[in-house]
Amino acid sequence: MGIGIGLFCSVIIPTLPMIVTPKLLGTAFGLMEMLQNLALGIFPLIIGAIRQRIIEQTLEGFHEESMFLFVISCLCLGMAFILKAVDLTTGSKIDKKDFRKRYIAEVLKETVNVEEY
Repeated sequence: MGIGIGLFCSVIIPTLPMIVTPKLLGTAFGLMEMLQNLALGIFPLIIGAIRQRIIEQTLEGFHEESMFLFVISCLCLGMAFILKAVDLTTGSKIDKKDFRKRYIAEVLKETVNVEEY
């Protein structure tokens, strides 16, 4: 789970400025963090409930918990493929070469009036 969170933070969050307009960027980051923290709070409760049910039925092993995490991982992988498909159909904003450099230059151009200096 830690590896998944680390990959999410290092891959998905930096692509947010590429997708969302600068005017809504703060809201987008806030929603992203809210959903991430919600998942980090709810998923352990779900796994605990699954584990408690297994203990009550006197079963052994972690098969059900593993299946829950596997299903969640498959859903996340599917969402990644959907994001890639949407990106390809809307002009490949995420896969453009040197996008960060061009994006930073564009944002700086909007926030700082070059003619003043």
